[in-house]
Amino acid sequence: MVVITGAGRGGLPTSGATIDLALPTGFGTPTIAKIVVAGTNADAAAQSTPTMSVGWMDGTRQRVYGFGVESAASGRENGWNFASRNGVVAIANQAGGNDGLFSFNSFGTDKVTLNVDTAPSKAYKYTLWAARGDISVHVNDLGSILNVGGRTLAVTAPGFTPDWIEFFGSRAYSTSPTWAAPGKFTCGWAVRLPTIVNVGATWCNIDNQLTTDVEAVVHSAYAAADIDATFGYQYQQFVTSFDANGFTMKSDDTNNATVGLGYAAIKASGLNFWCGIVDTPTSTGVTNFTAPGMDGQSLFMLPSEVTSIDTLVGTAAGTEASARNIGHGVAARFGATTTDGCASVREQDHKTSPYVARAVSDSKMAHLDDDGGTDTLVADFSSWLGRGFALNFTTVQGSACKWPATVIGNGKSYVPVPFRMRNFPRSF
Repeated sequence: MVVITGAGRGGLPTSGATIDLALPTGFGTPTIAKIVVAGTNADAAAQSTPTMSVGWMDGTRQRVYGFGVESAASGRENGWNFASRNGVVAIANQAGGNDGLFSFNSFGTDKVTLNVDTAPSKAYKYTLWAARGDISVHVNDLGSILNVGGRTLAVTAPGFTPDWIEFFGSRAYSTSPTWAAPGKFTCGWAVRLPTIVNVGATWCNIDNQLTTDVEAVVHSAYAAADIDATFGYQYQQFVTSFDANGFTMKSDDTNNATVGLGYAAIKASGLNFWCGIVDTPTSTGVTNFTAPGMDGQSLFMLPSEVTSIDTLVGTAAGTEASARNIGHGVAARFGATTTDGCASVREQDHKTSPYVARAVSDSKMAHLDDDGGTDTLVADFSSWLGRGFALNFTTVQGSACKWPATVIGNGKSYVPVPFRMRNFPRSF
């Protein structure tokens, strides 16, 4: 049996007890779903509610990580994060509290139903991704772990050998969490075959500063990390092996940092998985990305303005501009139609009071803007290539930016077939 994926977009309700989030007609009943929410209620228009949320649900378990920062603040600038075992959407207000909490209710035909636990002040835009079919899934978190350099952690909760894992959030998850400083976000992926690969991105607002300070990094060997206020790492995590019941994580750090990570694990014999880092073009138009080497049906990306790999950028390094944005893009094909959507948060870096921070949502793979609300990087999904995907860039930077990405594909990887001469019978 094949695995089907699909996506839907819309706005969250500002009242009511439950909400049905629609998937494409004919999709069926999901097995697992992911929802990315932006701090805006309109596409392609930056708004002064810089917050973002990523949540996963597998029908039994749910996890959500949300973060936000102040916009147009005076005095010291602040940010917050939130990690819950009882929800899938968590939106921050400008006082470090809730402006929208939603939890999983049920999967149904062509829909995901959520509980409205705390109604938001506006209809925040969301992108919903789902999969169903011959697939094993497990959503959970790593708990609260003491990470010392070189320490490993065997994770057996999935109960199967994952082919693909997404990690998200950088805080111990709780059944009754509160918003806490700072505003930070980490997300990344690990795939098992043909060899283990880990990639990801981390963004952090350095909290309670007289000038806004932002740090960011794109990882080529880690699926998750945490940045501290001294422009260093609290931890760097990656998958070292997979086994019959789960996977093993290892930490590369020198701090005794207690942290947690949410994760979603998938095993599917009919799917192929790829993750890597792609370079954005420096001229507008359609760009083909063939590194996946397979026919895709779902694409996740972490857009930013970071132009280097495995190097912390931000105020302390004199590279403020490239650290300002972090985003999350989603695309999924159902039938002949691919639906994409994105969310992003931007904060001014190394600016004095009053500060400006914004959020953007769009029906594209990526939409980033600058301090004045002018677009800096905009890309729409264009097509699947049979061995990768294509994006249409309408706004680009002068230097290539590094975007972690992962592709989920139905079918075999693309392998060129060598030319062979046909054997013809001899004629005399």
